[in-house]
Amino acid sequence: MALRIFLHAIRMLLAHFRVALQISAALYIGSLIIYGIGAYVALQMIASGGRGAASWLAIITVVLPSLIYVWIAVAWHRFVLTDEVPHSAVPTPPRDRLLAYAGRGLLLLLLLGIFSVGIALATMLVSTATNPSQWALVPLIVVAVVLIALITSRLSPVFPATAIGQPISFGQVWEATSGATGTLLLVTLITAIAAFIIDLPSALLVHLPGGAFLNLVWGAIASWIKMMVGISILTTVYGVYIEKRTID
Repeated sequence: MALRIFLHAIRMLLAHFRVALQISAALYIGSLIIYGIGAYVALQMIASGGRGAASWLAIITVVLPSLIYVWIAVAWHRFVLTDEVPHSAVPTPPRDRLLAYAGRGLLLLLLLGIFSVGIALATMLVSTATNPSQWALVPLIVVAVVLIALITSRLSPVFPATAIGQPISFGQVWEATSGATGTLLLVTLITAIAAFIIDLPSALLVHLPGGAFLNLVWGAIASWIKMMVGISILTTVYGVYIEKRTID
């Protein structure tokens, strides 16, 4: 089932590639420009001694592209799940859906942050009590990563639900995905492997003439692919486990 979800997400993206570009191209390019200019200016500030201002600029440079990601995600969810086709180069989903989506994202980050702090404290206690070697802590770190992946994947359907105006609580979505723990973890693993593979050309491009530029271009393309496939996977998981849709 995990492979079917992953492949369905890719097929969905390929089948509606033109709309995917229409929804995301202008916004994605805008986010790259914001990030590039922000990073360059921040580095110049650091070089001239303005570390405080550079820190704030760095935060803004991260936050704005994240908000653009929310914009793209909401528009793509709405297209796939409700057939809402954008009529311009920049989609205009309801503003309240954008704000609600971002709010759910912040809440999930808060929950994961609290959980991560708990894991860190537990690790410190174990380390203090048993004085293990660094390698002995590796299993604890692996367990923490798996648990965070589990929580994220189980709760992820709240995002498409929020995007289309059918919000559900974290508790409801946790119950709805109760029998899908293994499948969703496997989807996460498959996605991580696919992301690793798509990033491999970067290691080769840097050795070619003009490799730095080629690597930059490939990085932008790869990031777009990973973003859209990830959003499509969220949409598919919502369709399967919340709306009870079937996939081929």
